[in-house]
Amino acid sequence: MGTSSRLRDHDLYPSDRARAQVSSSAYPELAEDGSVKGVMGTLVDITHYKWAEEIQKRRMEEAMEAKRNQENFIDMTSHEIRNPLSAMIQCADSTLSVCC
Repeated sequence: MGTSSRLRDHDLYPSDRARAQVSSSAYPELAEDGSVKGVMGTLVDITHYKWAEEIQKRRMEEAMEAKRNQENFIDMTSHEIRNPLSAMIQCADSTLSVCC
């Protein structure tokens, strides 16, 4: 047996079902003189792995978006809480400075 070719992913479109994704690999069988005597190859159905990768990617994006929304909400809430308190403190300081 010779060396392996690189693994490659392919999309197949069989007529009787949805798209299938496969990984292929080919190995040349060499004769004594170095010429190619034959090729042995494999196809592995990786459709379910690609589907799981896509689901995982979508969930990660949704989680990151939820985290961004949560951070924005916390930032906005803290800003809103600080501002009225600041105004009340300034008002109290003004009142105290005028009174006393």
